[in-house]
Amino acid sequence: MFVFARHQNKRVVTAAGRHLLALIIVAIAIANVITVLVEVPWDTRVLLQPFFDLGGDTWERNSALVTGVLLLLIARALTRGKRQAWWLSLGLLISSFLGAVVSRSDRSTILLTLSLLALLLVMAPLFPTRSDVRALVRGYVTLALGVGVIAGHIALSYLWYTGGQGILALRNVILFAMHVLTLLILGYGVIEVLRPVRCARSLLRQERARVYAVVHRYGKLATTHFALGRDKSYFWSETGQTLMAYRVVKSVALVLGDPMGPEEEHGSLLQAFLAFCRRQDWPVAWYQASERMRQLGQEQGLHSFKVGEEAIIDAAFFTLQGKRGAPVRHSVTRAGREGLSAQCWQGESIPDAVFADMQRISTEWLATRHAKTQMGFSMGRFPSDWSQELLTVVALDSNGQTQAFLTWTPLYAGNGWALDIMRRGEKTPPGAMELLIASSIEWAKARGCTSMSLGLAPFAGLGEVALTTTSSTAVREKRVRSSSLLERSAAFLHRRGIVLGTYRSLYAFKAKFQPTWEPRYLIASEGQALPRILLALAWVHDTGWQRMLQEAWEHIVTKSVARLLRPLQSAVEQQKEQGKNDIEGRPLRCDAEPVRRESVC
Repeated sequence: MFVFARHQNKRVVTAAGRHLLALIIVAIAIANVITVLVEVPWDTRVLLQPFFDLGGDTWERNSALVTGVLLLLIARALTRGKRQAWWLSLGLLISSFLGAVVSRSDRSTILLTLSLLALLLVMAPLFPTRSDVRALVRGYVTLALGVGVIAGHIALSYLWYTGGQGILALRNVILFAMHVLTLLILGYGVIEVLRPVRCARSLLRQERARVYAVVHRYGKLATTHFALGRDKSYFWSETGQTLMAYRVVKSVALVLGDPMGPEEEHGSLLQAFLAFCRRQDWPVAWYQASERMRQLGQEQGLHSFKVGEEAIIDAAFFTLQGKRGAPVRHSVTRAGREGLSAQCWQGESIPDAVFADMQRISTEWLATRHAKTQMGFSMGRFPSDWSQELLTVVALDSNGQTQAFLTWTPLYAGNGWALDIMRRGEKTPPGAMELLIASSIEWAKARGCTSMSLGLAPFAGLGEVALTTTSSTAVREKRVRSSSLLERSAAFLHRRGIVLGTYRSLYAFKAKFQPTWEPRYLIASEGQALPRILLALAWVHDTGWQRMLQEAWEHIVTKSVARLLRPLQSAVEQQKEQGKNDIEGRPLRCDAEPVRRESVC
């Protein structure tokens, strides 16, 4: 605890120094912009004058504004500890100092510039955060090109004012183009210089064996198998016994699950990984992290958000008998009456005909849901990610044709399996999925497995916190309202089908198997980086924010139209009912007026 407190104090001092320097840069930028705007005001009588007036006033005004914006970018990068922002600030201060000396400015201006320069040099160790190497080269080449364009602009302007007045229009166009080009080039150069590191280091060939050994010995979560994916990179503890599997997406480090290794190393590994990501200028997020990881994150000052609950079945207590097993038993019985049976494969090749049917069903399933790609990162993609290591369970009809299938990934140290892919055909009889899951549990139980995970139910239990109380007779769980406004808002939208509404039925389906629900979290290193983290998660799962917005919009429009048509539909139904009552209530009379067709009284 003492080491953690000392580390926190160091972080506070570092952040305070960075923000102090950034505030000074911001103050300089604002002062320069205000000074130029006051001395060179905008001409509001002619709106297009700033675009075509190529005199010194316009150049000075526009340059001051763009320089102010660039200084704000540099100041923001200074708060993140960017080394290149420190170098850019150093270059600007040196240029200012030399300009003040050459122009023989007053002594106070020179002393102020020297003081800022000394402060910047003293604070150099506070800025270790790296930039992307390739972007860095592009940025400085672009800045050098910008300086060249400025020199060319000055030379042409000198020739313009000292030479004749011929072809004045052409010179104006050229100078205007160089003016705009200079501002764009400088802006692009600064942005490239400050760009975060884009990718993680590549995995060494001999490192793959170490990863497999650690994952097989310590991996327990449902996401463990996907930590072995080719898209993952690894961060190791000092002893080399604990690792963290992550992927860099859109300059965000996404960690899958918890650290794997001896628990006593998790805290130090987390602290070292956070320091590493800060140097790379990456926000960090742990996806589907456990309650244990949430507690470690709280000690480090991280932000946690519940994303759902994982359904875990104790294979020893799973049963289809009695009232408890009735929901699943009825579905399994119905599938049996339709002639379906389950067959399992693990550690062996699946017959070609069966595998071809699985591919056909998967293609039809994706086409029905208008899905062009499959989710990755924390889920498998069929058939590219299929292997004999998986447990594959197939539902066959009486003719031996495949109607549905499941794949399970190993839990390794968890002594069980985790549900991954679920696919069924359009005409598959009801109860096929219940039959496959029940058969999988029985198969695993017969081979000594103890835990079967049905995976994450997104947004399940969102906006709630489970409080466990232990008494002399039993352990009771009580759910209370979460204190997180973001979680409660997301739960509100989810219950109304606006956000991920298609997953509401998934929770009810998994609940039929009498699981124990364990919370899973999204843990973020920076609260302000949460939008970037969510976009990176959407991208890595091939869902995209466009698709989520489209689903939400379709749900809102459908619900709104239904609400608008409800009164009209009620009126039509009421009119039909009234007409029906009038016909049924009208007595038949023999003395009534004759009708054209014959009537029998």
